[in-house]
Amino acid sequence: MQRELGKAVAFVFFSEQITQYSAGSNIFDRTMKYLKACPESVGSHFQTLLDDREVYHDEIKPKVRELLNRLRDMCATRIHKSMGLDAETKGREMDGQKLWNHVCSGYGVTFTKKRAMRLIHIRSIATKYPPRHVDGNPVGNFWETVDSTLEQFRVLQKKDPNQAQQNLQRLWTEDQKRYGEFHDRHLAKPDERKEEALVNALGAR
Repeated sequence: MQRELGKAVAFVFFSEQITQYSAGSNIFDRTMKYLKACPESVGSHFQTLLDDREVYHDEIKPKVRELLNRLRDMCATRIHKSMGLDAETKGREMDGQKLWNHVCSGYGVTFTKKRAMRLIHIRSIATKYPPRHVDGNPVGNFWETVDSTLEQFRVLQKKDPNQAQQNLQRLWTEDQKRYGEFHDRHLAKPDERKEEALVNALGAR
């Protein structure tokens, strides 16, 4: 069950529906909303575990927090690695598809255009505000910077959705110029049922 729980949490984490990522943000609550709404994403017996108050509070919630912390650390570290900034990675930059495989393949998250776009968006933030020092330690406030940058983008989406979409496409194009091209044929079609379930779960009160 632990492996399937990790996949379900990653399905939420790597979605363009997520608006905040930092440890103090709403990502934990939103992830729990999805798990409660779609327990079958973990397994046939997961609902029973959710209904057990002791198991829910003492085992499931701490595990989800642990998984989110792990995803934040892994994602930031691998995005940094993909940019070829360190001595050992210089000249080995990763294009968008390689970045996705490096970050997400172990969690079985489908490489769709919208999900890939979000990862590229995060990498674009990392080019200005690196998640790690060159050949050094993590930068402590990277995910808070991601949160504030995405908030500015959401404001633009509401004000001028066409301009927001153009900005995303520009980031996509610039990423390919900087890190290497890959063809759209490598992108997969989303699982509409799962994606709709995620949207409904995150939108529920």
